[in-house]
Amino acid sequence: EGVLSQVPRRHHAIYQAYRFWWHDDQHYARQGNLVIPPDQGAVFWESNYVNIMNLNFAIKSLQNDNLEASQTVITKLTGEAHFWRAWSYFLIVRFWGDIPLLTEEDTDDYFTVLPNRSPVSDVYNLIINDFNIAIEKLQPNPGGVGRPNLDVAKAYLAKTYLTMATNPMNKTEYYSKAAELLWEIIEDSRYELVDDV
Repeated sequence: EGVLSQVPRRHHAIYQAYRFWWHDDQHYARQGNLVIPPDQGAVFWESNYVNIMNLNFAIKSLQNDNLEASQTVITKLTGEAHFWRAWSYFLIVRFWGDIPLLTEEDTDDYFTVLPNRSPVSDVYNLIINDFNIAIEKLQPNPGGVGRPNLDVAKAYLAKTYLTMATNPMNKTEYYSKAAELLWEIIEDSRYELVDDV
């Protein structure tokens, strides 16, 4: 709602990514590990790639100034779109490793291209870049529950670094990068621990 109500229907990819995130969080995260039920693999793959496709078109549209909105709205939507694309790729690269890597540069022939799998390192480079764009564009308070903000983007970039520091990449230098981002979130003191759960 909110910001997206001002956006033409074809730009609702960010909202669709959010809807899938909520479903995914409820369905898969409850299992506590990265295991997809046997009958859900194709759905998981397709849903994430549909999100990525929609987000690529949204990013391209935002880059081309095809949206009649204030610069504040455009900046926010750009940050959200890059966040959700990074988030989608982060989900699927951990399940499948080398995967097709499609970006806004592929939108001209999106429905005819048959992409090859890209190495895990290339996928993580895009994820890092997208989360960094989100960090640059998003505010600490997005003005709505459930929307990504600056700290969420930092936390997911830190999680990406932690993942890269372990198997299969084993790039241990990323541990310190993750720690640096997480300390920034802690030191900004926008959050506190609850007394009792």
